[in-house]
Amino acid sequence: MGLDEPKRLFLRTGDHVYHLNYRGWGTGRVVEVMTSTLPGGGAFVRVIWNDGKKRVFNNDFDHYQCCYYFGVRLCEPEARRPAIEKPSRRRLAAPGNLSPDPSLRSPNTPSAAKSASAIIDNASRSRGR
Repeated sequence: MGLDEPKRLFLRTGDHVYHLNYRGWGTGRVVEVMTSTLPGGGAFVRVIWNDGKKRVFNNDFDHYQCCYYFGVRLCEPEARRPAIEKPSRRRLAAPGNLSPDPSLRSPNTPSAAKSASAIIDNASRSRGR
């Protein structure tokens, strides 16, 4: 690459990025792109991260210190992300006597205890006790 050729830039203003090695930074947003007009000059980006800090990176893809080679990656736009279906949620039986279905009621509820004592009373009456 000659000195007069334009730089191949990785990031643009407004891009959302993350860092592969520093997940604690969160995601960042490119707020400034600085490209030198002098031959052989640098190209840099300023990124504001979720941790509140601003960090400056080299933005020239042809340079060995480009932020891409140091782990900065673009966040995928929502349109490109594969749709992840949420698993269906199964409803659990309500605790105690709140469930409309008697078979789902827990055995230690007052209504279940009454019905158990009623069954025992009916059985003892049928035997003649």
